[in-house]
Amino acid sequence: MRVLFSILVTGLAMLSTGVAQQRTGPRDRPKINSEMVVSTKWVSENLQNSNVVILHVGRDRASYDVEHVPGARFLALSDIAVNSPDADNELPPVAQLERTFGSLGIGNNTRVLLYGDQLGLFAARAYFTLDYLGAGNRAALMDGGLEKWKRENRPLSKDAARIMPANFTAKPNSKVLADKARVARVSNSLARPAYAETTLIDSRPDADFTSGHIPGAVSVFWHQNLESAEDPSLKPPFELRNLYEGLGVTRDKPVITYCRSGVQASYTYFILKWLGYEVAMYDGSYQQWSRSASAH
Repeated sequence: MRVLFSILVTGLAMLSTGVAQQRTGPRDRPKINSEMVVSTKWVSENLQNSNVVILHVGRDRASYDVEHVPGARFLALSDIAVNSPDADNELPPVAQLERTFGSLGIGNNTRVLLYGDQLGLFAARAYFTLDYLGAGNRAALMDGGLEKWKRENRPLSKDAARIMPANFTAKPNSKVLADKARVARVSNSLARPAYAETTLIDSRPDADFTSGHIPGAVSVFWHQNLESAEDPSLKPPFELRNLYEGLGVTRDKPVITYCRSGVQASYTYFILKWLGYEVAMYDGSYQQWSRSASAH
């Protein structure tokens, strides 16, 4: 009788564990947006694809002029992130962004592949910009960036690409932008975690977070999404999901990312969108937040 009881208890425990795993397992996780990341091999095979534009995103042309993926076009960070009285690296007016991307030969059906300086950080900012303009579904990051491309001994060029301008029409999506008022409401709600409906993620280094952050935010330095500084390939999706879900990110809870001025946060934005979560970015970030706080 004791043996039968023991078997029954063990079976019920296993059943309970299985149910719990199902509740928190893959079925409850959103689908990965796999089209947002392409391999170096894919890029290599599409160098001659007339519907694909490759952008090398950097602070200046120095690294681009030294070497870049053949056919890549240069996009300056300053063309997609400008300074304002409130904060640095804000989105320029939509009309200006339309001219910028159109001048690079990007039309309304062009597939855009991104890589760039700072371990792909500036490429992620370009992705956020395109997503804001309604073209995120046609944009992707090259996994591993130029670092991986070079490590695989793929061809490099110093030649500037010949560009035929195109018409780029934006369809702005304000949902991807979180303003200061929304962040303030989220911060206030996080004072009572049980009632919080949004997760706030600070993408700066730990030391910056410790020195001061928006109340209620959790810290995930954007480098944690990468294998290493030497190999800026993305970590496996399951590993990244475990990282963010451990901080309270779920498929039914929106996330807002921020950093110092909206560049580092764009990488976290990209990762969370790639993983299928609902995400927005506070472009003004801690710079705007702290200036506003000191003014009162």
